[in-house]
Amino acid sequence: MTRAPNKCGWLMRGRKESCGKRCYGAYCGQHNYQLKKGMKRPEPCRVCGVGLLCDYRLCKPCGGNALKQRLIRKREKAKKFFELVLLELKERNTPVREMYLRL
Repeated sequence: MTRAPNKCGWLMRGRKESCGKRCYGAYCGQHNYQLKKGMKRPEPCRVCGVGLLCDYRLCKPCGGNALKQRLIRKREKAKKFFELVLLELKERNTPVREMYLRL
């Protein structure tokens, strides 16, 4: 039996190297299975190239933690504002469904 000609190109989480196992396609059997099941492929950090699973693609040393906190605060602020709008609508006794139909 001959050896597989390619090496797996899956970027490992927390490292700059790829998996490196021998395979016939782009990825080894384990990583093909993970893709088939819906796992997100690690993307490199924009600054240093370490493999990450987050959407904003910045690791902690490169400022990803501060960006994450900023996104969390924005989400909380939007949720609080939305709750205030709902409270105001309830005080007016205007059904929320009718408000959406007017838009």
